[in-house]
Parts: sequence; C-alpha cells; structure tokens
Amino acid sequence: MQVLDSSSPPSSPPSTPRSSDSPTVVNAPPAPTIGRTLAGLSGNILEWYDFAIFGYFSDIISKVFFPPNQSGHAALIESFAVFGGAFIARPIGGILMGYIGDKYGRKKALECSIFLMAVPTFLMGCLPSYASIGYWAIILLILTRLLQGMSVGGQLMASAVFVVEGQPDKRKWGIYGSFVFATANCGTLIGGIVGEIMRESFTEDELVRYGWRIPFLSGFIVAFAGLYLKHFVEESPLTNENNERIKNVNPIWEAVTTHRKSTVCVACVASMWSGCFYVYYVWFAAYMNSLLDPPVEHAFLVNSAAMFTGVMCFFTVCGVASDRVGRRPMMLGETKKYEFSLLHILSLTHPLTPQPEEP
Repeated sequence: MQVLDSSSPPSSPPSTPRSSDSPTVVNAPPAPTIGRTLAGLSGNILEWYDFAIFGYFSDIISKVFFPPNQSGHAALIESFAVFGGAFIARPIGGILMGYIGDKYGRKKALECSIFLMAVPTFLMGCLPSYASIGYWAIILLILTRLLQGMSVGGQLMASAVFVVEGQPDKRKWGIYGSFVFATANCGTLIGGIVGEIMRESFTEDELVRYGWRIPFLSGFIVAFAGLYLKHFVEESPLTNENNERIKNVNPIWEAVTTHRKSTVCVACVASMWSGCFYVYYVWFAAYMNSLLDPPVEHAFLVNSAAMFTGVMCFFTVCGVASDRVGRRPMMLGETKKYEFSLLHILSLTHPLTPQPEEP
C-alpha cells in the first residue's frame, strides 16, 4: 500500500493571478480529527487482541484440538505450529488489503480487514474439539487461523496509512505512526492480561472444557469498530484527491517494478521486528508457564508488564525521535538492539529448560 505524500510540490509552478482574478485556494488535506484517528487506533487494539489470544492460550488449545497422550510437549509444539501458520497467510493478506487500499480507498481496506478478523475469531470459539470430530477439528482450526493471518497481514499497514495520511505535516508522521504500532501492542497486552485473569479465575479443567472459548467469542466486538469506521468516518483525504490517478495503475505491479528495492527493504525491516516481537512476548510467556520446571508464577502478568514498559512506551519515544533524527538511523539502531537482545535471551533460556534424564 503506497503512502501518498501531501507535501510533494506541484509539477509546474502556479501562475501569478491578476488583480482581477479571485484568490487561489489550495486544497490541502484537513488535519486529522480525533474521531478518525481513534477509529483507526481502536480497531488496531481489538484486532491484535483477537490475533494474540491464540498464542496466550496455546497450551490449552493443544489439549483441546490435538490427540491426547502425546510424548513430551508435542501437542504444544503442534499448537504453536498452527499459530505460526497464520504468518504464511499474512503476506497474502498484506498484498490483498494493499491492493484494495490503493484501488478502493484506505477506509475500505481497513473495514475488510476488521471484519475478516471478527468472523474467524468468533468461529474459533465455536469449534468442536478433537474428542468430538477428530482430525477435522485440527483442519477447521488451521483454516480459521489462516483467515486471521490474512486479516492482520493487511490491517496493520492499512491502519498505519489511514492514520498517517490524515496528518498533513510530514514532520509528524513518526509520532502518528508510532501510535499505530503502540496500540497494536496494546491489543496484545490486553490479550496477555485476559490470559492471566482467566488462569486465575478458572481451573485448568474448566479452561479446557469451556473457559478458553470466552476470549475468542468476546473477540467479535472488533466488528463494532468496523461498523463505526464504515458509517461515521470519512475516507483518507489524500485518497480522494488522487482517486482517478490511482485507479489507472496496478499497485502490485508498480510495487514490484518501480519500487522493487523499497519493497524488499520494508519486508526485511518488518520481518526483523515481527519475528523478535513474537519470540519475546508470545512464545516466551508460554515457555515460562508451560516448559519451565517449576513454572514462573504469574508468567503472563510478568510478560504483560514487560511489554507495557519495554514496547508501548518506547514506541512513542522512538516515533518522536524519528521525526527529529530521521527514519533510517532509528531503524538501524533498533535493529542492532533486537539482534543483541534476542541472542542474549535465547542463550539464557537454554540452561533453564528441563533436560531429559540419562538412562
């Protein structure tokens, strides 16, 4: 999805009006309204809550949807394999929603992605267990998870472009973009808090029988953000201004030909951030709760606190910094931090993992 720059100069200088002419009016995009910005950000929170709760309940899901009596942690690994399967669908969703956003408007892409998340999340909470229908339960689980992946693959960028394009001052794009990613992590944070509350409120047997379904069924509330967006929020002003020009090009073809280098660079940057994030804040929570012996008490609460202080707060700080020092220095610096911290954390977890006893 291409970001339209409202600060680009016109192709030819405007002619000087004569004294008898009426004053020239420049149609600059209006400043972003609170309702418009909040619509994009609230949809972000709810959508990423829906996407993240699967990871936080992966240990319970492994007992519901996979064969019992498997050796070791095979069921948990299978559950995370389904979780990771959604990442296969994310590039497809990104291409699809990007195409819709460029051809039919950012608002339309955001609406589609929100409803595409709400429906499979609700259906996931209604799925029968492995004990009821056998391997069909696993197939249905994978299909609904793939639909979630398609949704979230397009939603984040659709939300980012929708919010950023509403800000006519390009020097503030960093801070507005940081709000988008901070609220996405806020949704993941809420998922972690819900996971902790559910585990404190229900026994493990109750969670396996019915408790795990509650967060998925409640995830349908994301649809209300989509309805608000559809009926009460206007389209991106820059999309309206460039509507005819955009409809005459194929955005996918233009991305892989005219902007090939930029497309590859963006994909690499996003891969680094996304991969590290899920190791830190989804896998590590399940690791502390299910694989460590003894498990970490209140692992999901500890994980959520780390996410709040380490991610949400610094997103905004880094967004402001990128407006001052530039995007490239910030991306390079944070990438180095990710590389160091990820290797350090993984090296620390190895000696903590219980090793099989030698015969």
